Amino acid sequence: MIRMRFHGRGGHGTRTASRIVGTAALASGYRAQDSPVYGAERRGAAVIALTRIDQDSIA
Repeated sequence: MIRMRFHGRGGHGTRTASRIVGTAALASGYRAQDSPVYGAERRGAAVIALTRIDQDSIA
């Protein structure tokens, strides 16, 4: 399993980057899961997005 963490600030594309990687993995035949973790929901607040990619199902 490949696990990736994206760190950034709200409004800088952190969640979008995680979603693009997950979508590309799905299109390549892998299974993927991505989930953003928000702090205070406002522009400029810290954001972490997690992406997991594997050939088998992800629990």
